[in-house]
Amino acid sequence: MNNIIKQIILISVAIILSYFTSDYFGNFYSFLFGSGSSWIGSESSWDFIIGLPLSLIFFLTLISYIWVFKSKSSTLWLISPLLLWEGTVDIRHIYIPILLVIVAFGLATLFKKLFKRNSAQKLN
Repeated sequence: MNNIIKQIILISVAIILSYFTSDYFGNFYSFLFGSGSSWIGSESSWDFIIGLPLSLIFFLTLISYIWVFKSKSSTLWLISPLLLWEGTVDIRHIYIPILLVIVAFGLATLFKKLFKRNSAQKLN
């Protein structure tokens, strides 16, 4: 039961982080491809809307692969609805979420090795 609560808290932290950083992901996406015109709201609100799925993909992959799940397949099952959403909304730029997943897996692997090395040094 304690492990389930830890997993729920970590996934909630990933969602909160993605909410607060979605503007940055949206600005980066707009910088690369242009946002076009906004027919509802301002440009910054569209940056938030565009960046939210991208930041969710990044942080859910990063946090869930480091602390929540032990395998890549479980993490991919968690983010597969977001990848499908990105594929249906913007199929021409599907490589951006895929690159975010690859970067997040790389960072997560690096963090796992770093934490493993630091915990092994503390035990000795």
